[in-house]
Amino acid sequence: MHAGTGHSIRLSLMSAGLALGLAGAATAGCLEGDCADGIGTFQWDDGDRYAGAFKNGELHGYGTMSWTDGTTYTGDFVDGIMDGLGEFVWGAKTEWSGDRYIGSVIQGDRQGAGELFFADGGHYVGVFKANKMAGQGSFTWSNGDRYDGRFADDNMDGLGIYTWANGDQYVGDFLDGNAHGYGTKTYADGRVETGRWENWELMSKSKRSN
Repeated sequence: MHAGTGHSIRLSLMSAGLALGLAGAATAGCLEGDCADGIGTFQWDDGDRYAGAFKNGELHGYGTMSWTDGTTYTGDFVDGIMDGLGEFVWGAKTEWSGDRYIGSVIQGDRQGAGELFFADGGHYVGVFKANKMAGQGSFTWSNGDRYDGRFADDNMDGLGIYTWANGDQYVGDFLDGNAHGYGTKTYADGRVETGRWENWELMSKSKRSN
């Protein structure tokens, strides 16, 4: 990402282990309610716990999954897998403590429209694909900087607008989190630089070729 802001978009978030069926829980059990076809609370032998709706012995409907590291998911389940709309909050014992996702979940992945709230104050709203920011979106840093545009693989990538908190603005091409390609940077004092950029540096003041 852009070194000039002193902030970065975290490149990965917890994405494994989201299939939650009851199979293999040899010493686990239903703590209360109906864990077959109804509302109940089920705890695994490692301490992970689910409270919510069941169907045919699977997590199905609305419920909350709680992991022993403090992470929770509250939302829709289909046939034992998080699927639908939900909220995912990372626990205190994880690398992403305090981060929070709200939005679409498909087959256990963050997929479609959603929002990520980072513990450091950063905020992304836009499209996700396979747990990563990908497509059209907007990211705001805690220092007031903001990017609006295309994302790929959790990075600014494609056409976009980066606006600094001090009023400077770059409009143009991005690649792997950097201003890279043709673009225009307009400074708060009125100066304008247009041309080809590489990793946030203006390499040549040239017009875009037709």
